[in-house]
Amino acid sequence: MIFERALRKELVASATGVFITLVTIVITTTLIRILGQAAAGKAGADAVVLLIGFAVLNVLPMLLVVSLFISTLLVLTRMYADSEMVVWFSCGVSLRNFIKPVLRFAAPWIALVFLFAMFVAPWANQQSREIAARFEQRDDISKVASGQFIETAGSDRVFFVEDFDAVARAVSQVFAALRVGDVTTMIVARDGHVESRDGGERYLVLGPGRRYEFETGHADGSIGEFDSYAIRLESRAVQFAPAGSDARTMTADQLGSDTTPKARGELLWRLGLPLLAINLVLLAIPLAFVNPRAGRSANLIFAVLLYVIYWQLMSLSQAMVGSGRLHFGVGVWLVHALVAGGVAAMFVRRSSAARLDPLAPRTWRMWLGGGR
Repeated sequence: MIFERALRKELVASATGVFITLVTIVITTTLIRILGQAAAGKAGADAVVLLIGFAVLNVLPMLLVVSLFISTLLVLTRMYADSEMVVWFSCGVSLRNFIKPVLRFAAPWIALVFLFAMFVAPWANQQSREIAARFEQRDDISKVASGQFIETAGSDRVFFVEDFDAVARAVSQVFAALRVGDVTTMIVARDGHVESRDGGERYLVLGPGRRYEFETGHADGSIGEFDSYAIRLESRAVQFAPAGSDARTMTADQLGSDTTPKARGELLWRLGLPLLAINLVLLAIPLAFVNPRAGRSANLIFAVLLYVIYWQLMSLSQAMVGSGRLHFGVGVWLVHALVAGGVAAMFVRRSSAARLDPLAPRTWRMWLGGGR
């Protein structure tokens, strides 16, 4: 049918553009955030690309849902604003006839939402946590970033280097502050390097330089110069939280077999995302109505408001199930059923003729007055 082909083609083009735009925004904001963490020594510079990729995979289900909603709303709103809807209605196409092509277009996207929410996003979340754990287990000098004060090893060491060569494991213009009990030692050195000694222990060897040592609560201290000064770098075993230790990293099988409230709440959220996509894409059909002589902003503002309310209701139901205050069997469908009922009411309001619309004042005047 010409109507369905034309609508589907426009929906695909719009959804692709919206999705690419949203992904670009997410990548840009994530890049800024992670680069800031790397510059501050809170993330490894060698893992920036991986962290960005995993972060995008983690939010991809929500990006797909938003892309579906926005693209459907924009396409149908444009058709109303350009009086294209009037042409289709005059050809015998009703608002209900839009449901089938819109759902056919949305079906692959909704399938991707389900797959990413159930399988890919938890895996990406677990990988991000493992990368963070690896970075936390690095020795002190591996966390150093040029031009930044880095606090490491339980806040009892502070390093600053003007230049750090990660390949040669060499530093220059070094400041280090070490605290052992009440004794604080500050070291200033021109350069340094990392070397391994007998037993596999690793040291940061500095020199030449100067050392300042003082004890907390005492006014006096000591100052000394050195040609070589070695700081032992602590070796810490890498320990990872097992997959599934947190509900957000649980696999679909683990969530299915785990009956704890937190696991039930996470399962409710993941199952709710495809239902959220279905309801939103159907909601966009009657919500797209605009008066061609008026602006488009009113329905777009209302759409954003409805989306925020829907999102908050989902979050509320997840929190209530996760805390054990609401049964999973009720929470998993309650919010979506209420929204689906509202969508059905909007379809009745928008798609029926005025004299057949039970919600229209004209219908009540006809029934009560016996005429038009």
